[in-house]
Order: sequence, then C-alpha cells, then structure tokens
Amino acid sequence: MKGPLAPGGEWVIEKAGAGAARIAVARVPNSGDVTYEIVNFVDGVRTVSDIRNAVSAEFEPIAVTAVAEYLDVLAKAAR
Repeated sequence: MKGPLAPGGEWVIEKAGAGAARIAVARVPNSGDVTYEIVNFVDGVRTVSDIRNAVSAEFEPIAVTAVAEYLDVLAKAAR
C-alpha cells in the first residue's frame, strides 16, 4: 500500500470512496495505531481472524468484521 492508511483519511476516502470514513474500525480507540498494525500483520499467510487476534492482543478486542471491512476498503483503495 502507498498512502496514509488511517480510516477516513483523505487518501483512503479519495481512493475507496466516501463510505470509507464510516467503517467500523474508525470508531475503535486508537484507530490509527490499530489500522497501522492491521497492515503490518498482512503477509499473505495470516487469515483475517489471525490478524484480528494479533491486533486484539496488542490493543483491545476488535470485531473480525471490522478488520475484514478495513481490509476491503484498502483493497478498493489499491485498485
């Protein structure tokens, strides 16, 4: 990924659409840190559940659906 990855950030909204600002992970405390770590755990081997578990262990529990939704937004932004 190239660009600032904060949910609701200008780059993400520009690339993925205005709906990106309303994703669930944007409402998580320290969402910038959380989204940064989500991307750090993406390696082509870990599942969304694996990534969710790792991020939840570092911060606080986060829904797997929120992680999946954020990864979907990034995939749209990358196109």
